[in-house]
Amino acid sequence: MDAEEITSIGGRIAEARQKAHLSQADLADALKVHVDTIANYEKGRRKPFEAISDIAAATHVSVRWLLFGKEYEDRLDKIEEAIRELASRLPAPAEVIEQALDAAVARDEKTAQDSDASSGNRRPRAAKPQGRR
Repeated sequence: MDAEEITSIGGRIAEARQKAHLSQADLADALKVHVDTIANYEKGRRKPFEAISDIAAATHVSVRWLLFGKEYEDRLDKIEEAIRELASRLPAPAEVIEQALDAAVARDEKTAQDSDASSGNRRPRAAKPQGRR
């Protein structure tokens, strides 16, 4: 295979198929498509986007590699690793929810205490006439 084929989706499909020891007919059978469809994918005459995950599964490669190649896959792996690292530093969602609930309960208790304290020292207010505020 020349370098141009390997940099294309079709070239990567052909490479993955060959490394998986599959003929175009074998891959076509696995995907339940005509063998010409596989040939068209590999030659770049047809885009395999609807079948890309099935092609990846049948050839034991990642969808990302089929779509973008090794260079982009490596970049995406680094980005994913950085995101996981950042996420590991954040509190778990359950902790965040628990903290929010604790804060809400504490706020409600303080409001209730403030209300009890203010109502215990004062007489109830007379109702205001309607239409006035």
